[in-house]
Amino acid sequence: FDNQHASARALADAGTLLFSGFAEAGQLPSDLSKSFGLLVSDINLRQRLSRTAQSIIDGMGARRVAEVLTV
Repeated sequence: FDNQHASARALADAGTLLFSGFAEAGQLPSDLSKSFGLLVSDINLRQRLSRTAQSIIDGMGARRVAEVLTV
C-alpha cells in the first residue's frame, strides 16, 4: 500500500530487512525469490538483520502512543 512505502524503505535502509520492491512494480515474484534465496543461504545476513531490527524496534510503540493520548 502507498502509505507503507516510506516505512518499508526506511527499515530496509536501516538494515532491518531486505527490500524486495512493491507489487505494482511488476517484478515482485522474481525479487522475492532472490531475497528469499539470500536469506536461506546466508545465516550471517539473517543474524545481522535480526540484531539490527532488535536494536531499533523495541515493541513499545503502541504504549508510547497511548501514553501521549492519555496525557
